[in-house]
Amino acid sequence: MAVFDDYVTGTVSVANGSPNVTGVGTAWTAAAIRPGDEFKRLGRSIAIRSVADDTHLVLAEDWPDTALVGSAYRIRFQPDGSRLTAQAAVLIEALANGNLASIADLVSAANTLPYFTGSGTAALAGFTPFARSIVDDADASAALDTLGFSAFAKTLINDADAASLRATIAALGGALGASDNRLLRADGTGGVTAQGSAVTLDDSGNLSGIANLSGATVTLSDLLTVNGGQIKFPSVQIPSANANTLDDYEEGTYTPTPSFGGGSAGMVAPVRSGRYIKVGALAIVWGYITLSAKGSSTGVAGVTGMPFQASTNASFYGGSVPFFGSMPGVTVAGCAMPAGGTAMTLYLPPGGVLTDVNFNNTSSIMFSVAYEVA
Repeated sequence: MAVFDDYVTGTVSVANGSPNVTGVGTAWTAAAIRPGDEFKRLGRSIAIRSVADDTHLVLAEDWPDTALVGSAYRIRFQPDGSRLTAQAAVLIEALANGNLASIADLVSAANTLPYFTGSGTAALAGFTPFARSIVDDADASAALDTLGFSAFAKTLINDADAASLRATIAALGGALGASDNRLLRADGTGGVTAQGSAVTLDDSGNLSGIANLSGATVTLSDLLTVNGGQIKFPSVQIPSANANTLDDYEEGTYTPTPSFGGGSAGMVAPVRSGRYIKVGALAIVWGYITLSAKGSSTGVAGVTGMPFQASTNASFYGGSVPFFGSMPGVTVAGCAMPAGGTAMTLYLPPGGVLTDVNFNNTSSIMFSVAYEVA
């Protein structure tokens, strides 16, 4: 009777088209099953790619036959001589690709390293003692030491951000540390010195003390010229007491609200449109109102909801009413912002005011006024 040196313990399962084999009652790792051994079943033989543990292995190819479920099998061990032959073949193939031969053809020299210049071709590159002294450093700090960075320079490189860098420099004291916010400039001898006390940059990014500033789009020398750009003011005005300083510019809309004696009971105004432009302290305001019901309020006619309060530098600020319609007894009208007021008054020249009597349910009025903002 023939004797086969095969492993047949347990049963196996493997799906059609899958390389994954699961064993029950098997001990493949303990039995030293290795890649290259042959998995056999009813005349089908496939090499084993890998062995995960005693009950799991992977075939080199997908199982092509009907799925096995709890089936008998056998694994034939690969002789060591065959394994050695296969490994030798792989090595011979590696030697045949030209890579090792290209290195072997090089003439070695001191302070050089081989490197590939293409497929199957190699050359030598310089690898000086200095370069080796950097490569063998344990970390970045040691490499910086080798490169000659001073302890101070290393602290600058290690700073996490600009604020930390400035703090490190300021800690030096001397001319820079004694004069907060001063800029540095090259002094022409390879060092740095503080500019003059007139040139400073504070922590909020404010630059001051520059007599002349020029660039591709901005020139500042007594006159500010903006080429192809804009001047933007903050959304909240920062007032200036200087009479020659422009501190604000704003464009916008508002909703004018008609009133009689300061009230608007029952009033309906389907059209209430307003717009303004503010340059410094000067506000130029336009508005248009149409009524569909004048309501029950009585008294002096006015407009509330004005975009800005008037200053008290004048007793009133006159405006104009270029158009009005359906206003009984009115042939000419005017308007004005009173000193310190937030509402505009409508006037009936030459010396009177408009009241509810001068309006009906279809009245309309257009106005404009310019005044100094408080």
